This record gives sequence, C-alpha cells and structure tokens, in this order.
Amino acid sequence: MTIQINSRLTFRRTRFSVLSLIQLQDFLLNLSQNDEKAKIDAWQDVYDSIYNGSLFRWLERQNLIQLKNEFNKLLRNRDLVDYKFALLHSLAETLFETGKASDSTNCLKYLEDELKKEKKLTTSEHPVVGRNWLLSLNEHVKMPLVWVEGGTFKMGSEDNEADEDEKPVHTVTLSGYWIGRYPVTQEQWEAIGMKRREKNTREGKLLPVENISWNEANKFCQEISKRFKDKIQWEEDRNRSSRFFEEFEEKDRVVEKKYQFTLPTEAQWEFAARGGRISQEYKYSGSNSLDEVAWFWENSEEKTHEVGQKMPNELGIHDMSGNVFEWCRDWYGEYSAEAQTDPTGPKEGSNRVFRGGSWNFPAGGCRPSSRLYFVPTRRDNDVGFRVALVPVQ
Repeated sequence: MTIQINSRLTFRRTRFSVLSLIQLQDFLLNLSQNDEKAKIDAWQDVYDSIYNGSLFRWLERQNLIQLKNEFNKLLRNRDLVDYKFALLHSLAETLFETGKASDSTNCLKYLEDELKKEKKLTTSEHPVVGRNWLLSLNEHVKMPLVWVEGGTFKMGSEDNEADEDEKPVHTVTLSGYWIGRYPVTQEQWEAIGMKRREKNTREGKLLPVENISWNEANKFCQEISKRFKDKIQWEEDRNRSSRFFEEFEEKDRVVEKKYQFTLPTEAQWEFAARGGRISQEYKYSGSNSLDEVAWFWENSEEKTHEVGQKMPNELGIHDMSGNVFEWCRDWYGEYSAEAQTDPTGPKEGSNRVFRGGSWNFPAGGCRPSSRLYFVPTRRDNDVGFRVALVPVQ
C-alpha cells in the first residue's frame, strides 16, 4: 500500500501490512481541523481499498464466509461518514494478521463494540446536509435517517416482470434529502404517542408498524415535524457552521434552515431503494438475491420481522424490499415520458401509492420499480411506511 502524505491518500489494492496501517492511522489522526475535506477523501480511499481488496479475499481463503458477510454488512452501514469507519475495518484485518483475534466471533465482537463507541459521531442537534442524522424521539428511542445525495436516474422499468404502470421509463432528477434507515417501528410510533384504529397483527418494539392507513402515516409525519420543529427549523450562522461539506454552503450570513418530515415521494422512494448515486443496479433493493435483503412470502413464515435483520442496500438502508409495503406521498397516476425534476405526482386522485413488497407478497412486487395503490383510508397487515426529511417548499 502506498501512502501519499499530503491532502490526499492513494492506495494500491494490495495486502495491508501492520506497518502501513500504523502509518495510515498516525497520518489520519494528525490531520489538522482545516483538513476535513482530506479526511473525507481519505475515508473514501480506505473504504474502496478494503471493499475491493485484500480483506475479503483473505476471509474467503480462510473459508470464513459468514464473517465476510458480517464485514460486508458493516461496510455498507453508512452511519459513519468519517475516516474512522473504514480505518476500523482495516485495523480488524491487523487483528487477524497478528493473531490477536483468535477466532471470527472475538473479532466480530471487537468490531461491534468499536462501532457502538463511534456511532455517537452521527448525532447532532440539527441535520447536516451530506451526513446521516440520528433523531432522538425520547431518551430510549432513536430514529436514524440516511442522507440521500441528489442525482439523476431512470425511474420505472420495462423488463419482463414490469407492469404497465411502471412504464415508460423516464429521467428524474432529485435534490438531496434524508430517508429513514428502517420502516417506522412500533416503538417509534408509540414514542410519539400516536393513536390508531387498528392494532398491529404482531406486537414487538422493533417490528414495523402496520395496519396503518395513508392518512395515519401522514399524520405521524406532521406530528414529528411539529414535535421536533426546533431541531429541523432554525437559523444558522454560516461562520459557526461545521466545516464538513463547506464547499456546498454559502458563508458570512445568517440563513434560515427549514425542513419537514413527510412520506417520501415515489421518486424519492425509488431512488433510495435503487441505491441512489452509488447504485449497483441490483434487481432488488441491495441485491440480486431477494433472500439476502427481504422478507417475502417464500421466507417470512407468514409474519413481519424486526427491521434491519436483512442486508442493507448500497446506501445502508434496510427493508426497502419486503417486510412491509410502504406508503408514498403521491396520488397514483400514469407516468409521463418527459424528464422531471423533484416530481410529486398528480395534483389530485383517489388512491395513494405504496411500494416495496411485503412478507405476504411474491418476489416481483419487491422490485424497486413495482407500484401498487390503495385508497388513503385503507389499512392492511402488510402495509407500513418510512419517513423522509425534506426542505419546506
């Protein structure tokens, strides 16, 4: 591995050594506060080197496939937009090479313990553009939100499984936004003190809330926007703002920041499900193998499951294929072939869209482009939702 000691790190994708890891750690830890952009660049370089390099090959040679899959989950978890995230995994390889991790179980426990310490990096009083955010609903219940960088993608599908309402494929450009890492859980619903007409068919704090109408899901979004208004709407002095991503921010003036919680639009939901700007074009959200990422009718045992048990997608978002369908903000309507920017769907209608497939649905409905719809008052035991955090229009 080659280290270039300036504002940028470069690596050959070769086997890591203990010495190079020590040099790398010293360099990263000694970067001055004025080099935050360099830390971001370094983080991406280390991430790429590990993800495509020696760690996974070494695990394969040792026939530690299960541990390799666990590493993969951690690498695809985007809680930590910081160089320490990838550095942690390279140090884990050092544990193997030096014999300090006698077996895969001990090494994995070390990783989990370290990640718990580092997750505090995701917390802040207000959401920061370009970073994931952890909102505390109360002392015990959190709601992790994943930053989805804006971009352009092809929305819809024309493959053999596509229904007519997935056509025509059209170009959509989206601004950046946050979306829930998981579907809204029962403990999150209860933390806000929401009332409901129907009970969950299966009770559990970390199970997705279901039997929820569009109207109820939308009211939840309105309630948390009201409850946490001081966190998502504030005035910011640019001279005191974080230096992270400062190149995207104007300076030397006080600006008003205004965000609101909503249901994601169809376009926002599909873009996030596909993996955003780092999409690998998987058939499902995060994999070509549905069993890796989803609870659906062939593996669910006819019930919902706790969120986050399956592999995340490229953005670190879980359960966008399967487990429960998810309400979107849009009225249902036909697609247009015209290119669109930040579309919000038809201005009126009689049905609202839901996406993603469920524990009670076949594989075809778990594709990111698949669309279904209900009247906004209808409830079902396999329909839930997740939130988005977007600028107030």
